[in-house]
Amino acid sequence: MKKIMLITVCVMFMFAMVSDGSMAQDKAKKTAKEYIADLTSSDEATVVSAEEWIADNKEKSALPKLQELLRSDNRVKVRL
Repeated sequence: MKKIMLITVCVMFMFAMVSDGSMAQDKAKKTAKEYIADLTSSDEATVVSAEEWIADNKEKSALPKLQELLRSDNRVKVRL
């Protein structure tokens, strides 16, 4: 019984590691234009994720969209 539990936990751990890697690759494939386009999303998490990527990469071409967000969007997380 202990062996079965150990194998199950190991398989679940391996699956989690593989799925995290594929998700990170998907995020890396996005271009700056796609992240800038994400700023207009109605999904708050998408907008915040795009803002974080833009800040981390110092994407200056996003400044007009970011300024527009500050003026027009009332969501607290988006404005931070």
